[in-house]
Amino acid sequence: MNRPVKLNRKAPKPPLYRFFNGNDAARNFLSGDIWFGRLQKYADFENNIRQDMTDGKYGGYRTIDKYGNAINVANLSLNENYALCTSKPNDSHHVEQLRNRFSDNEKTKTPKYIKIFDVATFTSIIQTALSESIYANDILEIEWHKIKYTKDEFRKENDRPLELYLCQKHKDFKCENERRLVVKLRLVIDENSAFYLSDSDITKKLSKRLNWSVEKIEEWKNFPWFRKLHFDKRYYIDTLKVSCSDNLQNCVELLG
Repeated sequence: MNRPVKLNRKAPKPPLYRFFNGNDAARNFLSGDIWFGRLQKYADFENNIRQDMTDGKYGGYRTIDKYGNAINVANLSLNENYALCTSKPNDSHHVEQLRNRFSDNEKTKTPKYIKIFDVATFTSIIQTALSESIYANDILEIEWHKIKYTKDEFRKENDRPLELYLCQKHKDFKCENERRLVVKLRLVIDENSAFYLSDSDITKKLSKRLNWSVEKIEEWKNFPWFRKLHFDKRYYIDTLKVSCSDNLQNCVELLG
């Protein structure tokens, strides 16, 4: 029997918006196929694009201690985290700005997007779907975070940052006004967890990374040193896929 997934914080006030590269992804979202991305994967992807390879792992700021010394205040994540990212635009102009920012307009001239007009109901549906999923027993909790755009900046307050690794970005992305629903994994999970990649998936990943054929990887993984180097450690899935059985149209609208 699955352990129910706990919601640690109330949902933010509506509406929230979700923007996509293509229209198929927007329609799939409306039909109940929701994807959470692993924050470490986002960090890798963001290299040279969004300039934040610490997303999900590190958060901090600079300040002055009581003795007048300049110090860095920071915290790190020990958990693996998966996030569903949304935005809270200020007005219709801001909606269009974000729509264009996240969409591939060369492929999709009129990109569709999602408006979550009942965030509490949407969150409840996600919570139920996760509780009924193969991932449930390895999830610590889910929680909404309002992103702070203060990473590595100076602050007068000398307080301990609370999970800034989950809710802090650089000021360059302040226009996104992001709200992030985060799935936190337990520190210790079973070796057969659905969050770990199988040997066959690791083989495919290594094939791309090493530019080797799958057949060559299959051959080399029989060597103890190669297996210890590449297979005897945990690789997490990049995407947590959730299928909602409840009707999302009661809380979500497709626009565009």
